[in-house]
Order: sequence, then C-alpha cells, then structure tokens
Amino acid sequence: MSRDMAISLLELFFLYKKENLEKIRRGLDESQKNN
Repeated sequence: MSRDMAISLLELFFLYKKENLEKIRRGLDESQKNN
C-alpha cells in the first residue's frame, strides 16, 4: 500500500469518526429535551 493511500484512508477514518460523534451528540441533546 502506498503512503498516499494510507494517508487518505486515515483522513476518511477520522472524518467518519467525527461525523459519528456529532450524530451521537445530537441524539443525546434530543433525548435530554424529551425528558
């Protein structure tokens, strides 16, 4: 695997994690509002 490919895979992985964290945070906010 080339270095550029490894770097782009890492970037995708971090983007994916960041989006998931934001979704989880939004979900927590909404569940707190409902209580």
